[in-house]
Amino acid sequence: MTRKKLSILKRMACFTLILVLCFSMAPPTFAELNSNGALLGTEANPPKAAITKMLKLPVGTTTPAFSFEFEITQTGGITVPGLVNQTLSFGASSDKTMSPVDGVNSVYQETPDIFAGVTWPAGGGEYEFRVKETHDNNPLIDDAFYKEELIYSPAVYDVTVYTKEKENSTTESYIFAIVTMVDTRDTDDGAGAGAKIDPSPGSVQGEYSGMIFTNEYSKKYNGTDPDNDTTFKLSKTVHGPDANPNEYFSFAVYITQPSVGVTAPTTEYYAYLMDETDTAMSFIPTENFTVGTIVGGTVGGGTLSTSSPQFITFNSGDTIFVNLKHGQWFNFVGTHVGARFLVIESGKLGYTPTCEITAYNRTSLISDTTANNDLSTGPQYLGDSDIMTQNNKAAFMNTKAAGTIPTGISVDDLPYVILIGTGLISLAGYVFFKSRKKAKII
Repeated sequence: MTRKKLSILKRMACFTLILVLCFSMAPPTFAELNSNGALLGTEANPPKAAITKMLKLPVGTTTPAFSFEFEITQTGGITVPGLVNQTLSFGASSDKTMSPVDGVNSVYQETPDIFAGVTWPAGGGEYEFRVKETHDNNPLIDDAFYKEELIYSPAVYDVTVYTKEKENSTTESYIFAIVTMVDTRDTDDGAGAGAKIDPSPGSVQGEYSGMIFTNEYSKKYNGTDPDNDTTFKLSKTVHGPDANPNEYFSFAVYITQPSVGVTAPTTEYYAYLMDETDTAMSFIPTENFTVGTIVGGTVGGGTLSTSSPQFITFNSGDTIFVNLKHGQWFNFVGTHVGARFLVIESGKLGYTPTCEITAYNRTSLISDTTANNDLSTGPQYLGDSDIMTQNNKAAFMNTKAAGTIPTGISVDDLPYVILIGTGLISLAGYVFFKSRKKAKII
């Protein structure tokens, strides 16, 4: 055999090996719906249908140990044996989690093939089923300390199964086609009524089936005791030899309820004013709230109570404007786990701001090296106080260095300012002297 032929054979062998490796490493493919929306299969590989439970909850929220049940009811065709309802249990290692999106975690599970245990009668046929979720089967807490909410999926799916008799059997059939149609939409952005979806396991992104039931869960702290029920702490301290502990600093505070798991369009939150000894104190409206935001009982965008100790109430999504001086802090209670917050401190002349943040998935120190500037926490999410090593907080500290000039003039620039001032004074004196001299001549 010539060298040329050997070379050709080697190349062909290498090419064949590459093809084998490529096909062996290719990702698994999933059956697609045909033009009629049917999922097709063969006797050796019949189509399957699975249910996906998608649980959405605010970030920072522990996945509850809930079980979700699905009713599968036959609505047409000869009654088949072996059809059973399905159950998925959460809060275990079998949970699968997606990356958070806009403060929402998505945890999901998928059932096995819901028709795996069914024996299909000989001769083939058409069978109809309805799949929906059982509601209100999970006990929820709603007491003086916590309030849980669980919103069940309204989804309903109609599944039609088509069978053929097995090739070597006169007593059994196999599924060769499944058509799954939406009767009631799962979510606002889900497939609408009449749409045909793919129920095969892993048909969506290779992870889960398209027969989806989406539930939403949230947890809120109900406590309003300033001594024991803190869920978020906004504090103020000043440092430096020229810092004034009696000087007030202005804050804009924005807290909004989670976007999932909450049925009320808005929630009322509470905040107390605390002193350095962690004791609730009475507000001084003209000092603790920005001028212009005090209208009757409404102060800083919230409502001031007449009880003792005093507190301010405000609605989720509203911005409140408050003032704090050294040692004071705002004690927020009764908030949701996963609520979104943003705090902005207005710059103060001569002070350099910093802020220590503790929140869901965030423990850091932010600062602005330029004096007089505003400082923002940026959007953050409240973690679960029950499992955090320390409370959610935004601890603002402002430093005023020795020799800081109240007029806003930097100490570094002071020599130049003095020289310029001296020059201006000399020029003014010269002009004044000349004008007096001219006046005498006249």
